[in-house]
Formats: sequence, C-alpha cells, structure tokens
Amino acid sequence: NKNFPVAVNFEIHYPNAKLVAEEVRKSGGKTFVAHVYRYNLEDEIAFLDMLRNDKIIDGVEVYHSKHDYDDEVKYLTMAKERNLFVTGGSDYHGIPNRYPYHLGEYVVDSNLINQFIERIRCISA
Repeated sequence: NKNFPVAVNFEIHYPNAKLVAEEVRKSGGKTFVAHVYRYNLEDEIAFLDMLRNDKIIDGVEVYHSKHDYDDEVKYLTMAKERNLFVTGGSDYHGIPNRYPYHLGEYVVDSNLINQFIERIRCISA
C-alpha cells in the first residue's frame, strides 16, 4: 500500500555511494555532503566520519544559510581535523517565501573560495 505512512518504494534503486564516489574521483571530481542538518541524525559527526572512513566523501558543507554559528564551528572543526574540504552555499532555489529570499542574500566568504581553489590546484599539480 503506497499510502501507508512507512511504505517503501522498491521501484527506486539508489546507486552504491562508494561506487559513485570512486567514479567521481576517476573523473577528477570530489564528493561532498551538503546540509547535514536535514538528515535528522543522532550524531552528525559520527555519520560524516563513517562516510570519510569509507572513502565516500572528500568534504562537507560547513557554511549554509540555515546553519547557525555553533553549526559552522562544529563542522569546520571536524573538517579541519580530518583534512576534509570545506564548502558552503545558500541553498537558494528561487522558491517564493523561502529563505534565502534573493540570490546573493547569503554568501560565502571569498577567503573560503580562494582556499578551496588553492587546495584543488595543489592536488592537480
């Protein structure tokens, strides 16, 4: 019964995250986890550690329009301690009455962008 509150749709087949990460890297890409707060996890850091240890992620979204200062400190500390890339974004989708309301309302510091670019250059060299 698809209307049952906990029904599972077995028609959807998600690819294996580790295999996807391997393919992304073969193509020269990096993998990241965005907006961790949305997953309703008991222990977000343990989840990110599991993904990192399984070589699924290269970085984590530290700066997000819905993160508060404590969230940013928690994710930034974790990323730095584990040598993960740090990313950020507004999560702007142009949806009326949803923050951020306008493109550019939430921005990431240009120093973060420059650090990211420099790190990619060092890896590519």
